[in-house]
Amino acid sequence: MAIQSLIDSFFYFRKFVLDCITFASIRIYGIECTFTDVTKRAYSHSHYSDFNLDNAKDLDTLLASAKDRYKDSLDRRAFVTDKAKTLITLNSALLAILAAFLPKSTDFGSVYVSVVFFVGILLLLNALVVMWVYFDIKGETVPVLQQSEVALPKDDLKKTLFNSYLQCQSGTDNVTDYLADLYKTARFYFLSGFLVVFTIYSVNYFSRSSSVETERIIQQLRSDPKLIELLRGPKGDKGEQGAQGTRGPRGERGPRGEGEKDSPLPKQE
Repeated sequence: MAIQSLIDSFFYFRKFVLDCITFASIRIYGIECTFTDVTKRAYSHSHYSDFNLDNAKDLDTLLASAKDRYKDSLDRRAFVTDKAKTLITLNSALLAILAAFLPKSTDFGSVYVSVVFFVGILLLLNALVVMWVYFDIKGETVPVLQQSEVALPKDDLKKTLFNSYLQCQSGTDNVTDYLADLYKTARFYFLSGFLVVFTIYSVNYFSRSSSVETERIIQQLRSDPKLIELLRGPKGDKGEQGAQGTRGPRGERGPRGEGEKDSPLPKQE
């Protein structure tokens, strides 16, 4: 029980953090929504009320129209989802490329430029998080035939199915509208992050001089103690002491100094 409680607590904490990030991202982008909409993964601005079909003349046409409207809602959902899949693929590929070249591509020579670069990375990560929320499990409204509806007369059953399809269409549109806003939010952060990263790379590439870059690399190589030690090689063992050499010839006697005139030096043998 303790492990299950810990797992449940982690799940709800993770979900709360994702909801907070998603809500802040949507509001910063400029879309009106509530935190309840984010937790429910759907808007609630469209409420369906059953039609009164007592005076309907052509129930078959009405039922076919309701089916088409529900099918259009499903097609719209599929269209938005395809675009979301494309966006998450591009975002993941770009982050993978940046991660592969990150150790070699973040030396911009300025702390401020590096900070702006990592802000762009955070924007890309935020877009990826919003896309994760897009593919999170969410409630759907689908047509369901109840047992009590089986024995209904033909016309009454058509009226019930008509209202059921329209109710499903309304619920599907509420979820699709929310998912479409998620896609637009993620696209905004992805394009913003891509623009920041691309701009920094472009400015850094065209403004960096080749001679300055070469000099910088040389200075780095000279100041690397490990590289110097590697090029120098290991220190060899001390060799054996050589034999003592022969004594050289005696030098000539130098001239006498002035202070030594009164005190002549003894004659050397």
